[in-house]
Amino acid sequence: MNISEPQVLLGKITALREKLEKAVREPVSHQLITEDNLGFIARKNRLASKLVESAECDSVIIDESKGDQALRMPVKLTSKARELLIHGKDLIGDLRNLANAFLLYRTDDEIVSKKGVQESGALIKLYRETTAMADTALRMIPNFPESPSSQLQLCVGVEAIFQVISQRLRILKQACNAKEKELQKITKLVELFDLILIGNKPDFVDVQNIVEDILEEVRNGETLRFLREDNDYPARYVACKGLNFARVVARVIFQDAQLRLASMEIIAAALFLDIGMIKIQASGLVEPERIHGKMSRAYESHCFIGAELLRQSFPNMPLLAEAALSHHENIDGSGFPSGFKGAELSPVIRFLAVCERYIARCMSSSSNKPLNTKGALTSVLIDSEDGKLDKVYARFLLAISFYPSGTGVELSDGSLGIVLANPLSKNTETESNNQIVAVLREPDGSYLSKPKILDLAGRTSPAVLRGISQQEKDDLIGTEFPEWNSN
Repeated sequence: MNISEPQVLLGKITALREKLEKAVREPVSHQLITEDNLGFIARKNRLASKLVESAECDSVIIDESKGDQALRMPVKLTSKARELLIHGKDLIGDLRNLANAFLLYRTDDEIVSKKGVQESGALIKLYRETTAMADTALRMIPNFPESPSSQLQLCVGVEAIFQVISQRLRILKQACNAKEKELQKITKLVELFDLILIGNKPDFVDVQNIVEDILEEVRNGETLRFLREDNDYPARYVACKGLNFARVVARVIFQDAQLRLASMEIIAAALFLDIGMIKIQASGLVEPERIHGKMSRAYESHCFIGAELLRQSFPNMPLLAEAALSHHENIDGSGFPSGFKGAELSPVIRFLAVCERYIARCMSSSSNKPLNTKGALTSVLIDSEDGKLDKVYARFLLAISFYPSGTGVELSDGSLGIVLANPLSKNTETESNNQIVAVLREPDGSYLSKPKILDLAGRTSPAVLRGISQQEKDDLIGTEFPEWNSN
């Protein structure tokens, strides 16, 4: 035969290929299925089922037995597919590491009830969707077809899915880190409360560290976060209120040079104002649901109790005890517990009294309603005009506006967004529509591909119509923009 002839050579190659394919795909003879062969087949099938759990597998056995002991040979994965398999396993591992965090940490307006209701919200939904997406994409890889070209084409799609998962994972990690930092602050403050309540002197360095963290938030321009806790847990409730109080103080104290010089001690005093409340609640003198209701003598006693505790624990810092005693006083003498008025109240106490009223009224909203920041600020300004609170210090609160940064808002045209900043202006007292807002949803309900930054200063329309609750943020914004909802 003359092998130089193309037709003859092509025929030989075709015949050889058919012979090889027939040998590979031909059902295994019954006589060849020995006990050893059955053990080998079983081991191969177990290997296929555990592929996702092992990074060392280079191939997948796909059991497509049809009829009598039919067996396919292993499907070889390309290097790209193996690389994606390892990357997918790493993503699954990172998501598993976040599982405990999402069971333990709560968002601002979500309260764990005595029945142990698990956290819900946009971040939990994002976590569950991302985990399901990663698991589905990872299971696709072992079922790729044999053809290397087909595998490479499918790898492009799986790689795109993994990119989306990685982006979502970054958002989830940032949210968990933020929640962990908040939890650490609350836990540390509760530990300090415990030391003070038993008469010990805590290390003031621990207090300074919390204050420095709060001041760093202000320097970095972070959004104003209000923490919430069920008042059935007195120590945690007081810790959350103290942190909220300190954050407001840190954002408005810069407007007065004298107050700014003592900012460390003043912010520290804000953290411990209501420590006496822990003791009277623990003794059963005040029912939790009556804390924000009608004042009683037992409730008023928390001022004396807190002042005495802080006087013993911080003997060299009398401002802390003075603030705990007098933060409910009014300059017209209508406050409690002593009815001090006018010059009997120092400038620092007048300033703290203004901030305390604001925080107490903000936190009076129920968990399924928006923080009443506008109503709280309005009522403080009215009280200052009526002579109950210091008018100058009350105006300091205009620096954080009716809608503090981070607040979800609905605009007058029906669009939804997040307040980014509230720049001060010369007409701050009369100009309430000076926010910079990131618009996320259009008036017709459609979501923008990316946020639209809108400066409302000097505009007559649109204006901020109302604040929206955390639940509304979860439902209306969180699904499409979880990264904007995680603060």
